[in-house]
Amino acid sequence: MNQIRDDNHIFIYEPSDTPGFKNIEALLESIKRDPATKDADVPIQYYNLRKVDTTKFWENITNSFLSKIMKDQTGQDPTLKDVEQLLSLKHEGGWVLYSKGNNVLALDNDVILSKVLAEYDMWKADVVRKLGFDNAFLDHYRRRRLEAPRVCSHFRLKNIRSGEIPLNVYCPDPTCALKMEIESINYNCCHGEHYKHGPTVENTEINVHVPVEK
Repeated sequence: MNQIRDDNHIFIYEPSDTPGFKNIEALLESIKRDPATKDADVPIQYYNLRKVDTTKFWENITNSFLSKIMKDQTGQDPTLKDVEQLLSLKHEGGWVLYSKGNNVLALDNDVILSKVLAEYDMWKADVVRKLGFDNAFLDHYRRRRLEAPRVCSHFRLKNIRSGEIPLNVYCPDPTCALKMEIESINYNCCHGEHYKHGPTVENTEINVHVPVEK
């Protein structure tokens, strides 16, 4: 990525094939060309992670989670919450992160956020009235988020050494403060062929169940 400016509106995403998914790149290009966007001088950048090898990216995300969870047992660190939510969204499928500069403003599944982008005509007038693309986007996003069904948050960690299993993990959903439940732990031993640090936990899947809105 190029150097990030504070006024840049950045979308990073890993799309899925979920029904209802819109082509995010095409939507963002359409928004960039819109006269309302140009008049407000909104700089938009986007990065599709499906076009690159994300192995290192997810390794860094997992390492960041383990590092931060060991330091913060309360689950209140906003960066930790973003990392947890990203791990949960990876398990669900596609996701989109929207930030202004380095400040993460929205992180959700690709179906909801692509719908917000597809409905730009419904909120673009607010880009000027509400003093910014970010505020107008977030107002519309919050309305669509409230309409969406609520689902369980869950994610899986792989290749975690037994002494690193985090026990106090809180739900990344910003409307929930419950402690997540450890659902299963799978143990794996390669007889010293692959791991030089003793027995490891290969997979830890941590789930929290949140009531579905009626």
